[in-house]
Amino acid sequence: MLNLSREELPERHQELLDVLVTRHDLATERRRNTSFVLLDHDGRRFAVCEYGAHWYEEGVPVHLAVDLTTGSHVSITAYRASAMWPGTFWSFFEPGRVPSDDPVRAWLATPAAAPGPRPSVAVAWPDQLERFCAAELVRTDQPELLAQAELVADPELPEDQTTLVRRHSAAALPYAVLFRHEDALSVVNKLIGSGRGCPLPEL
Repeated sequence: MLNLSREELPERHQELLDVLVTRHDLATERRRNTSFVLLDHDGRRFAVCEYGAHWYEEGVPVHLAVDLTTGSHVSITAYRASAMWPGTFWSFFEPGRVPSDDPVRAWLATPAAAPGPRPSVAVAWPDQLERFCAAELVRTDQPELLAQAELVADPELPEDQTTLVRRHSAAALPYAVLFRHEDALSVVNKLIGSGRGCPLPEL
């Protein structure tokens, strides 16, 4: 887990977080709108939602921000930014860190209405699995936005990650991967990605 205070981030990264949170809050009619809001900034597209102030200390609102080019994402408060894997964290701010042949990046570049069978996304690294799951949360909330894909666990994927893929249904997997703490699962499951998309799964 990489969890940095706002002051530990370079100024340009702080500015990106400020823009996303401020524009999200201005775009929503009510506090804690659990559907993702689409935001364009500096030539990049993001999906941002708030998933509950009561889940964290001091009632601080928490947002999930997802880069729709790479699937990289961070959880943001007014004071901190965090992600499970350092690679996921830093590639959110610097998308060039994710190579052009990355399977998650290739899937996200596929038009939602592309003809033919749904693409397979073979993930070999934990950050790829996490990035896929973050983008899948956005897709299930707004199905017309991204192409539906089939996740494949590459033989190189570590066993603990492969176990997560085997243990959970496709609908439940993003919640299990992104919010591993068991107490958190029941809370987040009711709050995030519950906009216009599929009903939330039972874990």
